[in-house]
This record gives sequence, C-alpha cells and structure tokens, in this order.
Amino acid sequence: MNEDQKKKIRQRYVYLVNNLTDPRSTGLAAHLYQDGVIELRDRQIVEKEKATEDAIKHLLDAVMNSSHSGAFDCFLKLLEEYGQDYLAIVLRQSTSSDGTGLCDVCPEDNKSPATSVCLDCKELMCSTCAGCHKRTRILKEHKLQELPAAVTDKCQVHPSIYLKSYCPQCDVLVCERCMVDTHKGHTDAWKDAITAAEDLKCKLNGIIDEIKDIPLNKHSIEKEEKEQLADLDEQRQRAKQAIDTRVDEVCKLAKVCAEKAKEEVDKAYLDIKLQLQITNKIASLEKQLKAYENMVNDASVSSVVKNHAEWETSLKEMLQTHSPTSPVPALRFQTITWTETAIQQAMGAVVIGEITPTLITQHQLQCSKDPLELPIAVDSMPGGDVVVGTGCNADKNKHRIITSSSTGDIKKEIKVTGLKGLTVLRDGTIAATVCDDSTREVRIYTKDGGVKSSFKCSTPGRITVNHEGQLVVMDSSIGTCNNVMVYHTDGTQIRVFSDISSKPAPYFNDITTTPSGDVIVSDPNDCCIRVYTPEGQLRYTYGGEGVMKCSHGVCVDEDGTIFISDNLANNIHQVSPAGQFMRYVLTDKDGLRAPRVVCINQEGHLVVAQQNGWIKTYNTPGGDVVVGTWCTADITKRRVIICSSTGDIKKEIKVTGLRGLTVLRDGTIAATVWDGSTQEVRIYTKDGGVKSSFKCSTPGRITVNHEGQLAVMDSSRGTYNNVMVYHTDGTQVRVFSDISSKPAPYFKYISTTGSGDVIVSDPNDRWIRVYTPEGQLRYTYGGEGVMKGSHGVCVDEDGTIFICDFHAYNIHQVSPAGQFMRYVLTAKDGLRAPHDVCINQEGHLVVAQEDGWIKTYKYK
Repeated sequence: MNEDQKKKIRQRYVYLVNNLTDPRSTGLAAHLYQDGVIELRDRQIVEKEKATEDAIKHLLDAVMNSSHSGAFDCFLKLLEEYGQDYLAIVLRQSTSSDGTGLCDVCPEDNKSPATSVCLDCKELMCSTCAGCHKRTRILKEHKLQELPAAVTDKCQVHPSIYLKSYCPQCDVLVCERCMVDTHKGHTDAWKDAITAAEDLKCKLNGIIDEIKDIPLNKHSIEKEEKEQLADLDEQRQRAKQAIDTRVDEVCKLAKVCAEKAKEEVDKAYLDIKLQLQITNKIASLEKQLKAYENMVNDASVSSVVKNHAEWETSLKEMLQTHSPTSPVPALRFQTITWTETAIQQAMGAVVIGEITPTLITQHQLQCSKDPLELPIAVDSMPGGDVVVGTGCNADKNKHRIITSSSTGDIKKEIKVTGLKGLTVLRDGTIAATVCDDSTREVRIYTKDGGVKSSFKCSTPGRITVNHEGQLVVMDSSIGTCNNVMVYHTDGTQIRVFSDISSKPAPYFNDITTTPSGDVIVSDPNDCCIRVYTPEGQLRYTYGGEGVMKCSHGVCVDEDGTIFISDNLANNIHQVSPAGQFMRYVLTDKDGLRAPRVVCINQEGHLVVAQQNGWIKTYNTPGGDVVVGTWCTADITKRRVIICSSTGDIKKEIKVTGLRGLTVLRDGTIAATVWDGSTQEVRIYTKDGGVKSSFKCSTPGRITVNHEGQLAVMDSSRGTYNNVMVYHTDGTQVRVFSDISSKPAPYFKYISTTGSGDVIVSDPNDRWIRVYTPEGQLRYTYGGEGVMKGSHGVCVDEDGTIFICDFHAYNIHQVSPAGQFMRYVLTAKDGLRAPHDVCINQEGHLVVAQEDGWIKTYKYK
C-alpha cells in the first residue's frame, strides 16, 4: 500500500471512530493478531480499555504498516464478518485512484463515481444506478447508505489543486500549496477537510442536542424563570425605593440650601437697613459739620492747600452716607439658570446590564476541619498568584501563608505560628503580622518563604499597604478603642490614631486603604466600616445594624470603589467612594457562602475567600477608556483622556503633536508625537508621567502586537508609507512598505491580529490591507462601492475584524479570511461618523464618534 492510499484511508478515521464496534467485544484485534496482521503490543494497546479515538487510529495504522501481505484486505474481510460492511466499503472506496470509488453496476467502459452503497448487495453505486435500484420491486427493501462525499472543490488561487485541508484559524478550505504559503504557521492548518467537516458536524449536533434538552428541562427552566422574575420585581421595587429616598435627600438638600439663602437675605437686609437709618445720626452729624466748618474757615492758606483734598473726601463721604436720596442697593433673590440635566445628575441613573460579575476561576484550599482552620486574609501577587493567610483559634500552630496560582496549584506554604494578617508589597514580598505568647511583630517574607526583616509592633492584627508603600497595621487588642499604626517597612513609626467602636471587639477589625491614602476599618462588631483621612480624621461611616449583619473583609479598586464582605448575609456590598450603597455585587444566588476576606488582583478582578476554603475570582464589569483627541488647527490642544466606561474623567494629559496611542499590557500608554521639533514614541504611566521615549521618523497611528511590540504607521504624505515595528525600548525589529493607489491626505490606521498579522486601514483608497508579520500582503478588503471612508480598525480574540466606515455611518464586520459578514452597527443604531474603534477587556466594541461620543456595544 503506497503513502497516497494510506493518506486517503486516514481521512476516514472519523467514520471508524464513530461507527466501529468496540474491538474488545468483537474479538477483531485478537483475530488480526492470530492472522499475523498486527503485533502483540498493538493488540494490547487496542484492548487495554474501551475503544478510544487514539486506540482506533493506532489499530488502523498498525494494519496499514503491517509486513503481512494482504493485511488491509484481511482487515476489511473481518469487518464484513463482524457486520461492519459499511465501514469496509468506505475504507475500500478510499483506496481507489481518485478517492471516490466507481460504480460496480455501470458498464466497465463508462463507470461513474459511486455516491452510495447497497449494504445487502455489497455494491457501490452511482446516483443513477442507486435510483434504479430503489425503483426495482424486488430490491426496493435493500438498505442504501450514502458514501461520504469526496473533496472535489478546487482552489481559486491554484485552480489545478483540490481543497483537501481545512484551516481552523481562517475557517476556510485550503489546498496543499496554500497550507505552506498564505496559511503557513496557522494552527492546525493541515487538518483533513473531511475530518474537519465531521468534527464541525459533531459540534453542531452537540448544540442541537443541548437545544433538544431544553423542552426536557421545561420544569426547571420555568422554576428558574419564576425565581428570576421575582428577583427582577424585587430589584424594580428596590430601585423605586432608592429613587424615593434620593428625592427625599434632594429635597432635604434643597431645604438646607434654602435656609442658607434666607440667612444671606437677612444679612443683606440688615446691612442695607443700617445704611437707611440716618435720623439718629443727624445730631452727631451737626457737631461734625460745625467742627469742619470752623476748621475750614479758620485755616491758614498753607493749611487749606495742604489738606483740602482730604477734607473734601471726608465731607463727600458724610454727604453720601447721610443723604436720604443717595442710591441704596436693591435687595432681591437671583435664581441661577439650570436645566433638567442637573436634577438628573443629582438623582442618579438607571443601570441595566451585566451587574453580576462572571466567575473566572475557583479552587478550594485543603484546610483542617477539626480544629477548624479558616482564611483570615487574601491578597494578590504582581504575577497573578493568590496569597491566602489561614488562622485557627484552637491551635496557633496551624496558621499558614499559602501562595497558589489562580487555579489552585500550590506554589509555596509557610507555617507562621500566631499569624494575624498579611499584605503583598510592590516587590512581591509579603508583610505578615504575628502575635503569639512570646512574639509580637511585623515580618517581611520573601517569595521563597524566608524572613527578610522584622520589627516589633504592639498587639498587631490585620495589615495593609497604602499608596506610599507604608504599612498600616490594625491593633488587635480587645476593647472599644483600637489604634491604627502606620510604619515604614524598616519599622519606623510614622503616626498612630484611634478607631473607636461602640461595642467591645470580640472579632478583629479588618483594614485597607484607598488610592488617595484614606484608611478604611471594617468592624464586624459594629457591622460597619469607618473611613478616615490619612491623618486619622473620620470622614464617614457606612453600614450598621439593618444594613449589614457582619462586615468582614474590605478592599478598594483603583477607582476608589469599596467592596465589603458580609460574612453572615452571604453577600458583598459595593459602595461608592463617597460612602453610598451601589449594589450587592455578589449574593448567595451567585453561589456565595460566608465570604470572609476580599481583594482586587492585578487584573482588576475581585478575589473572594470563603469560610469553607473556596477561593473564587470574579470578573467585575468595567474597563477604563483611553481616548486621544485631535485638533488640526492647533496641535497644542491635543490630549490623552482616561475615563471610566461611564465617562468620569480620571486623567487628562496634554500632548502637543499627538498622532496616535495604544495601551500596553502593563497599563502604560504608548503615544506617537510629531510636532515642529519632535518625532518620537513616548510611553506614559497611568499617572501621566513620561516613563520613556525613543525617536521615530514621521510617526502616525500606533498599535501593539501579540508579542508586545509596537507597530507604528508612517504618516508622511504620498502613496508609499512604512510600517515600523519596535521593541518598547526603541530597538527596531523590522520595516515594510504599505502602498496606496492614491496620495495620502488622510492618515492611515493600524491594528494587529492575534497571530501577528498587520492590518492597515486606508481612508484614501477605502481599503484595508492585511499583511503577514514580515510584510507580505495576504489580502485586501473594501474599495469604492464597498466602503466610503475606512477609518479605525480593530480585531477581537477570534480574529474577526471591525472597520469604521466614517462617511457611511456604519461598522463592517469581516471574517479573518477577509469576507464580509455584516454591518455590525449602522446609522439606524444611532451611529454617527465613527472615527475609531477598539475591543475592551470584556470583549465589547467601543466606538469613538467624531462628535465626541464614546459608545460601548455588546455585539456577540
């Protein structure tokens, strides 16, 4: 058997896997071994366990590579003996010269390709002969089975070659030339087309089976639907109650403002009244006037000349002050013009959407049940690892620091007798508080578990690190007055202030800090949190009985939003930086059970440690948006603006000559700058400082590829532009050319795919051009009649391309292979002059319009 025949037979693997009866039950492998077709080792592999895909493939390979003459015919004969006629015919058909098999009924000199097989006659038949077979009375009961269709479509690029393979990355059939050319390096691009089609059918049938299960689960679905509708009704009621409460708050605020305004009216009234009451001053006025009159008349010439100006001023003031006809200020209340928007902003907004975070990963710590060991602290390493501190009231020796991956793989375990709390520092070391019979201190542990340093601290409890890298330690003594102690990492004490509870403290208070340095104490005894300034002045409290049952862990995200775990209520409160309740971000309906401690990891995800040892990581909705603005008339007015997804501006950076920007993996911003004297790429920190920069000739738009390299589009005028790829330190990786058919009055846009391909969007040609990472043109999409003005372009994780058509008010969705899929957004959706587009961390489409509107869409 030659290699070409073997290849064709291997294309039928899927039929064997799906239809072959288990060789163990039929004795097929044993018979093949007895006939000398396969070796003992092959028989053992096949019969080791229930028939698997790998075992069946091994059996077929063993048969095809057997040194036994007629091995394959022997295998087919045994299949027929065991009632597997159809499989035998399919495999026999594969060994024919064209891979399709010819009709056994047609005349020898004019045979047509077989399309089916009669399982009773054991003959291959073409479509014509099969039709006659069905119409013959004595044969009409025979069972006809369609043969798997051969791949006969030919490649459009290489017309003489059949499309026999499938590229999953591009979702297209390919020929053997395309596999090593335009699809070189694509994952599984060699996959057999027929096998791939069967796999896709299996996938679709799996979905069909799931849909079939829906009617079967009608009862449970109805139950769940009722629960969700009841929950929705409850949410509606809570929202209306919140509105009523807010109305009362706004009215109270208006009344307070009104009282202040009335006080100002009274003050103004008294001032004016004082000016008008001149009757009782007339007697003193006459005396003053007589004195001035004598002084003027008796003055010498030199005295008059010297003092006349001063006397004149004083007399005029007397005249103006005491004259009943002098102008008096009018008293009135002037209202300020406002719009309905001001009231709407004061009231708040209705929020609809994915308010419940998505569970990303979860794993359970192996904790002692007797005596009971519980999580007491959780934090996140810079690389994403989770650090958990455990405690055991009955046995201090069972306290541990456990470092694990986000999926639960234990990387390090440190036994710390008397562990009270922990926090991860910026360098990845762990600061832990220890309080046992003989030791009361703060220890700094290395990642490997060694003690790097330590310092004494009176009754240390929970610990955190503030925005300045200082350690903030909560006193763990029993009582109503506890100290908050702030230290440098070398043990130097900076300040101490008191936190006062209304109840004695049988439970330790938790502690965290905000990005601005405020200190938050979570008090499970008072069921509230207290927020202090860095110096210890109380800002506000949140919670209390009736609001929370038992506040435990507390953490803050980079926006200052506060998350509090209510251990007994099985929920987590989300609270605004000003201390206003926002929502229950997680509840028992999300599978939450007794949440003890929480933290925000490096990716901005919420990590929850439950009392039962489960560590759960959730993706909370959000994602800041970074926008670069443009002003052709004045390059000094260009800005980089960082704002929340709802439009709250967090940072504004003025960048003269800004041309483009992209956000890097570490959250820094790479911007291209070209003004009169500077042509460079700058890396900005989140705070707006310049981290680094490097020279770059005529830089335009910029993006970052899958390897973290910067791809910069040349912005010089003309039809010939360079695409320049750099490392972030400015080292140039490569340069290749992008050529337009028209001169470039408009700058081109640039993006990259997950595999590294470079996409150039050309508003001059109205095309996008897709290049390999090395600069070889793969394909183009667009042109006149397809797009009116291609602008911004981006790619999602599936490789799907989105292109802004600025003048047509729509966004094209294009497959990874360059085929039009749909208009994902149009003017009917309220889209106006879309300028640029990106995919955010949640996989949503973010569109920037020319009028300044930033819109986020869920398109899948």
